[in-house]
Amino acid sequence: MGLDERKLYLFYTASAASRALGQRSLDRIHHRTLNRDKEVGAGAIQGQLNAILNWGQAHRR
Repeated sequence: MGLDERKLYLFYTASAASRALGQRSLDRIHHRTLNRDKEVGAGAIQGQLNAILNWGQAHRR
C-alpha cells in the first residue's frame, strides 16, 4: 500500500464519495510546490508518536 493509499485508509471511510474527497485533498497537497513545510524525518515522527502514546496513557480511564 502506497503512502497516499495509507492516508486514504487512515483518514477517510471506504465509501466511494469519501475516497474521492480524500483523493481531491491529496491532489491539492501534491499540486502545491511553493511555501511547503520541510519534510519530517523518522526522529520527528517517532517523537510525535511517543507524545501521543504518553498522552493516551495519562488519560486512560
